[in-house]
Amino acid sequence: MKSKFRQKTDFLFHQVVNSPLWDDKSETMIVVFGMVYYGYSLGLSTTQGMPIEDINTLAKRKLRTLNIQANYIEGMIDYAYQLIQSSENNIYTTLIEYGKSYANHYEIDLLVYGIFEYTEEIKLNR
Repeated sequence: MKSKFRQKTDFLFHQVVNSPLWDDKSETMIVVFGMVYYGYSLGLSTTQGMPIEDINTLAKRKLRTLNIQANYIEGMIDYAYQLIQSSENNIYTTLIEYGKSYANHYEIDLLVYGIFEYTEEIKLNR
């Protein structure tokens, strides 16, 4: 169960961070990726039957490998978790839902591309 989950989430992770478009100095990009990655993980968890606590832990652990302060990652995932429990609708919930919508797709190139597109759109609309 966790093995297939990790395989899929690792694939998304590596597709994004190994892209020439990836900028680990862009806070906007990191947040967009973190929220989409979390959503994707949530979507996979429904088909894999994993508890939300495991999803939160695994997402935090993986995102920490980006060499970002642990408390920043903890806060981002904790906030994402709060959002999915509320009825709030904002850009973060949109990003989470975007990631979730690709959980059952075999091909994720559009998801990866969308992460970079959302990042640019948000930067332009500040």
